[in-house]
Amino acid sequence: MTSAGRSFLGHIARVIPGLDLSRSFYADAVAPIVAERYPRLSYAAGLLGTGSATLGFDTPRSMDHWWGPRLEIFLRSEDATPELCAEIHTVLANLLPFEFRGLPTHMQEVNRATGTVFMASTTQRPINHLVRVTTVREFLTNYIGAQPLDEPLLVAQWLAMSEQHLRTVASGGVWHDEPGELSRAREILPKLATSSVRSPQFHEPPITPPRTARSSAA
Repeated sequence: MTSAGRSFLGHIARVIPGLDLSRSFYADAVAPIVAERYPRLSYAAGLLGTGSATLGFDTPRSMDHWWGPRLEIFLRSEDATPELCAEIHTVLANLLPFEFRGLPTHMQEVNRATGTVFMASTTQRPINHLVRVTTVREFLTNYIGAQPLDEPLLVAQWLAMSEQHLRTVASGGVWHDEPGELSRAREILPKLATSSVRSPQFHEPPITPPRTARSSAA
């Protein structure tokens, strides 16, 4: 465990479950900012991505990396633009509190690709927070490699999905969902998970009969 991770364990008697932390972080810190700055924005929010916290398996050791006040904001596809996503991220970076429930909201990023991101105290803005702004469709495409909201799954797509990623989508928390897309996706995926790959929910590509070499004597 890094010194950054250990430093916060000294004054926290037990780890705060990551889903509980995310829910309160959204309700008490993120939602008021979004409501004030974007009163007409229709969006969803929750914690569905990778991490032991999403599955409810977090322990004090989890605080060492990729853990802290975090969540995803899902814009409607028709509203989302790179500019709006970046703007919301910047607004939060400049308005979120430096600490939430005694934990830093700023993350020191060593290598995001390998999960080497951990809480670090700061008094400088903008903070490097872990509120990701995306869309449900972009999240599903990047995270499970398929788009069940818009098209039936091929058998090959289903078999290629990460079982752990499917589980975090099903086990994570949804704190707000005005558009309803996120909740609908969470209803669809567990049904697919318990269905046979021969179910009508899955579409197999047509099978082309194998070509046979023609005899030179023919």
